[in-house]
Amino acid sequence: MSENKLSAEPTLQEQPANTTPAVATQPSASEKPKRVGLELAEATFGPLLSPIPGTTADWQNYTLNRYKTIKEAKARNIFPRLKGYESPGSDDDDYDMRDGDEGIVVKNIRRRVRDIEKELGLEDKTLQKCVRVLKCDALLEEIDDPRTVDTLVRFYSPSAPVYIDVHLFYHSRSRLYNIEWSYSLGYRIHRRPSPTPADAAAIAKELNPGIQTMHTRNGWRSISWGLFDDSNGNYGPNWRRIEDGEVDLYEDAVLDIYEAIFGKPIESADPGNAEAEIERRRKLVRAVQLLLASVGVGYEIACDDEETDEGYPYGFGGGGPKKIRWTLEGLSDRWFARGVRKACGFQLKKDPEGEIKGKQERMEMAEAPEYEGGEFDDSDNEEPGCPSQ
Repeated sequence: MSENKLSAEPTLQEQPANTTPAVATQPSASEKPKRVGLELAEATFGPLLSPIPGTTADWQNYTLNRYKTIKEAKARNIFPRLKGYESPGSDDDDYDMRDGDEGIVVKNIRRRVRDIEKELGLEDKTLQKCVRVLKCDALLEEIDDPRTVDTLVRFYSPSAPVYIDVHLFYHSRSRLYNIEWSYSLGYRIHRRPSPTPADAAAIAKELNPGIQTMHTRNGWRSISWGLFDDSNGNYGPNWRRIEDGEVDLYEDAVLDIYEAIFGKPIESADPGNAEAEIERRRKLVRAVQLLLASVGVGYEIACDDEETDEGYPYGFGGGGPKKIRWTLEGLSDRWFARGVRKACGFQLKKDPEGEIKGKQERMEMAEAPEYEGGEFDDSDNEEPGCPSQ
């Protein structure tokens, strides 16, 4: 991220009255007016991405907030070894074993955001430098397997005097008879930027403690949440995968996210132009994916009937560095991808049938104990449980 110092050049002073004709001279460097508003933002964090004019006050506050948040993070020694992005040339390398769990998550954030940059055809760092990690508490089972992660970031729009706070709480752990799994993902758009830096502790107090309601007050909105329900005695050898979860996004919310990121409303596709309609779908889906990427989550969402949804397989196979495997659905049904598509204003041919099968799968799994005649049956006198426990 560019960290140019804010301009502190003095403004032009009024010239004293003089009866003698003034001699035209070029102003000295110290007499040049200081940069303000959009000009200041461009000089400090540019190049910006087709920025909108906005108001001078909003751009000024945006710049102060972003600049001070960076300085505050440095003063508090938050991730001192991490520079905010990695060069594409390091993609063939795995994580540095000296990195702590938080460092691995932060690197994963950069790599996921870089994926979106490539899909949008943007220059390297265009979006990566817009992400500022405010808080990251992480505990990983393996280098690509998260146990408990609590991440808060601020994403600064590259096109408008707007920033978005994005928060992810995630937990997944295999026990003897059951699997603990829950997550909540939400965001808050700030359209009137404050000149004061981000305060992670104050932002955390805006959230609710419950998974379903974590992002439902103080301007926060939920993207999605999911969990295995362990209430009503659902534990022990008879534990069942009772999945509950929802995509809480809706169409107007996605349009707001897109406009907050790119500075202007998305254009409508020409009626009858199938190619333009699919491209519009991709733009909206990528806006949602960018919020996910800002907290390190990758999820491939199909935008036409020839594509497939890919969530959980992240981290297995392929070249380059490993990717953290986040579980956004507890069963095989891809309800997260289907819910995002619906919020983006479209569905695929497979979605109605997928929704019916997903509901049926939830019902069946909720009735069948996980280890009674199943994959981890103890009929061979072995201890039940997950082999990777």
